Amino acid sequence: MRHILGTNGRGVSSHSGTAERRPGNMLQQYPLFLLPEHLGLKGRWNWDAREAGEYREWFLGVMDGRVEQFVRLLGERRRGDSPSNHLSRLGAKAAPLLNREPFSEILDRPQMVTLRAGGEDRDVVHKAAGERELAEAGWSLAVDMGLLLAQYFLQAFPNATWRTVRKPKSDDDYNVPVLEGILSYRGVNPITISEVCARRILDGESGPNQWQQTYEYYLAGCPPP
Repeated sequence: MRHILGTNGRGVSSHSGTAERRPGNMLQQYPLFLLPEHLGLKGRWNWDAREAGEYREWFLGVMDGRVEQFVRLLGERRRGDSPSNHLSRLGAKAAPLLNREPFSEILDRPQMVTLRAGGEDRDVVHKAAGERELAEAGWSLAVDMGLLLAQYFLQAFPNATWRTVRKPKSDDDYNVPVLEGILSYRGVNPITISEVCARRILDGESGPNQWQQTYEYYLAGCPPP
């Protein structure tokens, strides 16, 4: 049985989201971003305030562990250089993975695709048979890069805070945490931002420095188009 979080089938289980994996097994067993089962079974659009708060606590609780695991799996470490340089190095290693299994898969039929994480850039995209689409491992990799982006945003914007979107229910980020204090006019969902980056790379619209460039755009107060 598949359990739903986002707009098109985010799998979940009681998994903590931080299982150990050896780097040599990364391509076969990348750790998926899996929600606590009871939250996923209900679906985030149906969570009450308590459940949205529970998700927020879980999300923030697995962030550090997943980021450290992600950096290690890509053969990197948290060096003392700038976030831009770190994102550049990680992007150079992550981007090629998106074009291979198990991070993406070749569609055997046309498919309508929406951003899985929700967010302000959610679009419906038509993909033809033979094109590649993010698989669960690829989406989880994008989530992990988004969690790293969130950490760097919090460093760059000391007054930024997490806020769970509770209204309106039509908001694409309903019931999930966004960062307030980065842009003056709306919250920022780092997971959606990273998924957009991953999709642009996968579709050949951008290169491996997409995450670095996006971070620098937000630093300048000007999100990318």
